[in-house]
Amino acid sequence: MNISIRYKDLNNGRKSIYLDFTYGGKRQFEFLKLYLEPADDPKTRKINSITMEIAESVRAKRLLDLQHRVHGLPPLPKPNQDFLAYLEKKSFLRAQTGKNAGTWRSVVKHLNIFSRGLVTFSMLDEPWMERFKEYLEKNLSPNSAFSYFNVVKHAIHDAIRDQIIRGSTALLVKAPSQEETHRVHLTKKELLAMIDVDCDRPLIRKAFLLSCLAGLRFSDLQCLTWGQIQEREDGWVIVFKQKKTNGMEYLPINEETIKFLEPRGGDEERIFPGLKYNTSNNYILARWALLGGVRKHITWHVGRHTNACLLLEAGVDIYTVSKLLGHRELRTTQIYAKVVDSTKRKAVNMLPVLG
Repeated sequence: MNISIRYKDLNNGRKSIYLDFTYGGKRQFEFLKLYLEPADDPKTRKINSITMEIAESVRAKRLLDLQHRVHGLPPLPKPNQDFLAYLEKKSFLRAQTGKNAGTWRSVVKHLNIFSRGLVTFSMLDEPWMERFKEYLEKNLSPNSAFSYFNVVKHAIHDAIRDQIIRGSTALLVKAPSQEETHRVHLTKKELLAMIDVDCDRPLIRKAFLLSCLAGLRFSDLQCLTWGQIQEREDGWVIVFKQKKTNGMEYLPINEETIKFLEPRGGDEERIFPGLKYNTSNNYILARWALLGGVRKHITWHVGRHTNACLLLEAGVDIYTVSKLLGHRELRTTQIYAKVVDSTKRKAVNMLPVLG
């Protein structure tokens, strides 16, 4: 009985790592979503070395699990395993997929400070989690404390799924309270003002406008291809898988939005090739807003906020807005309803005149 590490060559020069094994008389493959980079400089070699360590760790675990299954034994928990090292590996994996990688790295940093570099899974009980919660509330803003606390909870749940531990009383501790944040958005007048002036980089202009008109997140803009924008009998639609929720979405868009995107490319081509979240592009976006006379702090997520608020101001009901944004819970959308003053004003003006 053996599990082998193998590699699949990708078109971009990277190698995708997967496991090859036979179980129940059938050959099986498990792609690990781990990749070896093609460059051969010292930094890349180090990254590839860490990636191979993770792959080997997964291989060894899968082999042990397979042996237990073959012999009908329950999986063995590993309570003395280093939780910090586990969290660091999870953070590294998130850096490859781009999912909240910065937040996970920050959690590793604060957990190192709090624990002085020593946390095993056996230490993760209710009193420990309460102390960590107090540390976060003392040293961070309420919303950061909430996010970092939930990262640790997420990692504990992952460890249970990975059969490192069977459970943890740390999960009984409630997260710190969140503060309601102000959602910056553009008014219709401000959006039109930005449209009327040139942007230093047309790609950024086009991507931000699509976010304002369709409510797409930056991570979804990056991956969008022309083939995902389809014309159907009832109009245009964007068919895509949300990177944040991993759910399939069918997002209707109007002819006006299509005009901003033209000219159309091939189905496999990305609409925004080379679009990256970095300081340079963020500066170009903010400068474009200033040129249009907008004196707000403009980030990429402002586009999504703007879409939600424009829909609500146009009289679209909150349930439809929630579906268009791909929200799983209505309460997430209700935050925007608090921002839109015009809908409140209309409601108040509907009151009867007395006397």
